[in-house]
Amino acid sequence: VLEAQISLRPEAPDPGFDLQVKLSSDIFREGDPITISLDPSQPMYVNLLMEDANHDIHKVFPNQYDTNFYIASRTTVPATKGYKILAAYAPNITSPTSYEILHVLATPKKLFLSDTYDPESLALKVLEIPNDQKRYTRHTYKLIRRTQ
Repeated sequence: VLEAQISLRPEAPDPGFDLQVKLSSDIFREGDPITISLDPSQPMYVNLLMEDANHDIHKVFPNQYDTNFYIASRTTVPATKGYKILAAYAPNITSPTSYEILHVLATPKKLFLSDTYDPESLALKVLEIPNDQKRYTRHTYKLIRRTQ
């Protein structure tokens, strides 16, 4: 499988506007909590979205418990004790393993994303933002079904 995103935007990305992202693991068992460490090079607004094996994309941060998505220093999501992000199988997936994707979109200005996307609409949304005004990364992780 080959996947490419081609941008015809003239502006170059800003190498000084960067964000280090680390998942608590690369492999999760169904029901495991997922934590995400964010370490920005400068203050920025960060949106986190998760794409399941059905290619449904759901925003997980900011949310009703973590409303402050302005990240100025190293932060862990979930940042509050009001919720957990749990590894969960997408509907209709029967295989014992699955791969999911964490999409990370950081911008210097406040950007409110919808709660759900399909891959094409998210890609179009990302392309609307000038290259020097965003940092977009994807992180794939493996999900393993718990046996009874």
